[in-house]
Amino acid sequence: MLQSREITEENLNNVPKILIPQTHGFESPIDVAEAIEEYLNLPTKLQMKFLHSGQVLLYPPDQDTFSAIMEIGEIHGIPVQLKTTSHGESTHLARGVLDLSFTSTNIAQNATWTTHPYLVSDHFATCIKIHKLAKPKHNPRRNTRKAEWSLFRKTLAEHLNNTPRAENLNLLEQRLTTAFHTAANKTIPLTKEAKQHYKD
Repeated sequence: MLQSREITEENLNNVPKILIPQTHGFESPIDVAEAIEEYLNLPTKLQMKFLHSGQVLLYPPDQDTFSAIMEIGEIHGIPVQLKTTSHGESTHLARGVLDLSFTSTNIAQNATWTTHPYLVSDHFATCIKIHKLAKPKHNPRRNTRKAEWSLFRKTLAEHLNNTPRAENLNLLEQRLTTAFHTAANKTIPLTKEAKQHYKD
């Protein structure tokens, strides 16, 4: 009888548990458990606990069996659900679904996110794998803190005095832009490449 396998949770609080709910298409959660055992062809019976709600808790003996049961649920539509491994009553019985997470742009392009295979509670445990990151291209900017502003103004004035004033608006804009670039190149140094590429 399946009831002979009923156990207590006293020594099993820290192992992953799988919940079999009452579902359509099966007479009872026990039938689901028997279908899983038959499909896996396990050498020993799965340990179970019968809940007052009519649901059944399965205690897989190892991680491989645990993963196989979850895979059966996904492939064959057998209604198995994850139950939290923490003490107390879980608020999420279903398997975790990654909703929203944040990271910097460079890391986001080289990372993958998954939920932990069995750690489930109000907030799902998230596993992030960061692949080898490419060194970002250095785009230097003007280091205005080290600018020589008096020389900048002098260079700007000299450049404008030495170039003819244009009547055409586009040429006038080009003249001013060239003057500013000339003064900046002479008096405002560029930032150096940072030793630390990522704040993360």
